[in-house]
This record gives sequence, structure tokens and C-alpha cells, in this order.
Amino acid sequence: MQAYPLRFSKSGKAEIEKAYTTHYVDSVRAADLKKGQWQKSIQDL
Repeated sequence: MQAYPLRFSKSGKAEIEKAYTTHYVDSVRAADLKKGQWQKSIQDL
């Protein structure tokens, strides 16, 4: 099986790819997921 790099835009331009790969991570939700409280996090959506 061959791994392919993720590509978020049709053009593949570096500026666009960087913008799409930079994202906000909700630290509270991440902590809940690590604790195994993923069902609670999904219900909160």
C-alpha cells in the first residue's frame, strides 16, 4: 500500500496548503477525547 501526501486544494499551491493544514484545536474537547469521553463530546456538537 502506498501512502499519498494530503492535499487540500486542487492547485496544490504551498500557500493554500499551509492555510488549510493550520487549524484550531479545541483543547477541552481534545482532553475529553483523551479521557474516553468521546460520546459526551459528540453530543455537545
